[in-house]
Amino acid sequence: MQKRISLTLAVLALFTAACATESTYSPLANANAESVQSERERAEDADSGETLRMLEAAWQTGRDQQKPVLVVLRTDTCDRCALLSHYMSDPALRERMDTRFVVLDIDVGVAVIDSEGASSEAHLPAVVLIDSREPFDEILASDQLVTFLPSNEEPLYDWIENILQYSSQILALQ
Repeated sequence: MQKRISLTLAVLALFTAACATESTYSPLANANAESVQSERERAEDADSGETLRMLEAAWQTGRDQQKPVLVVLRTDTCDRCALLSHYMSDPALRERMDTRFVVLDIDVGVAVIDSEGASSEAHLPAVVLIDSREPFDEILASDQLVTFLPSNEEPLYDWIENILQYSSQILALQ
C-alpha cells in the first residue's frame, strides 16, 4: 500500500510539473540527469503555459459536454506508453473513451533520473481523472486527484478497460 501511495505522489508530481512547464521536450533515448537538464535549458524559451492551457481547454470542453477529463500522462521514450497509445488508437476503444470522457494526452517530456538512479518513466503511463464539475483552480490546487497506475504485471488493455468500468463509480463517490 505504501508503494502505491508513493507511486501516486510521483504521478501527481509529474502532472503538476507538466502543467507548470512545457510538456513537449524532445525525447532523449537513455536520458541522464545531465542531458535532461541541458534539454530543459534549451526549452526555456518555449511557451511554458501550453500544457496548462490545453488542460484548461479540456476542462472547459468537459464542463460544456458534462464529461470528466481523462488525462493520459506518457513519454515517447516509455515502451508501455507506446503500447497504451497503440491500444487507445483502436477505433472501438477510442469511441468508448470519447463518448464518456474528454481525453487529453500529455507528453511529460524526457525521463528524469533521480539521485538514486530511478527514472520517472517507472511511473508512466498514468491516467488522471478530472471532474469537470469542480472549479479549475481547485483542481490545480488539489492533492487528491484520482490517479490510475498500472502494475507491471497488469496488461495495459485490461487496465484501460478497468478505468472505463470504474471511473463513473469513482466520480459518484467524490
